[in-house]
Amino acid sequence: MLSRIRTYFRVTNVLDIAGRYFVLNGFDGLYTMMGVIVGSYVAGHHDPDVVLGTGFAGIVALGVSGSASAYLAERAMREKELKKLERSMLVDLGDTLHEDARSFAALFSSVVNGLSPVLTALIMISPFMAARLGLLAVEYAFMYSMLIGGLEIFLVGCYLGKISKSSMISYGVKMILVAVVAVILSYIIGSLLG
Repeated sequence: MLSRIRTYFRVTNVLDIAGRYFVLNGFDGLYTMMGVIVGSYVAGHHDPDVVLGTGFAGIVALGVSGSASAYLAERAMREKELKKLERSMLVDLGDTLHEDARSFAALFSSVVNGLSPVLTALIMISPFMAARLGLLAVEYAFMYSMLIGGLEIFLVGCYLGKISKSSMISYGVKMILVAVVAVILSYIIGSLLG
């Protein structure tokens, strides 16, 4: 089974694509959670249950949306590639390694794309879980969540720098700047509407 999965990875090059999905949807989870946290703070909802309830609803929506969209997009693209290969080879590749690898790639991509916002956002709101259990004051939960989210964003930015063989620090800082802009905009909008 493990050997077959390795073959699927080699045939489909799905690890590169899944890596991009993880980064893209991971950022979505983090930026969405930042919006929830800043919005809750500005609106004066300093109850961990409010932040967690809103956050979990967003996380679930992003996870389901990410899984479904990645599955359907990858399946369509892989099907197109398989049909092109069939035309060039003048053979039906149904029930072959290529067909199995295509199905595996779509499923693997959907799992990665669905889990990435869930994992990144859960880490970010973990201080609110501690606050809910009475282990941390809610005021600190706001601060620690933003620090954790900023660190996650910086690290994912560094990963992008590594992939591009560029400055990891530069990519990390760029992503932090985007986060700062998102927080400022969230704060302004929350203040205007709150």
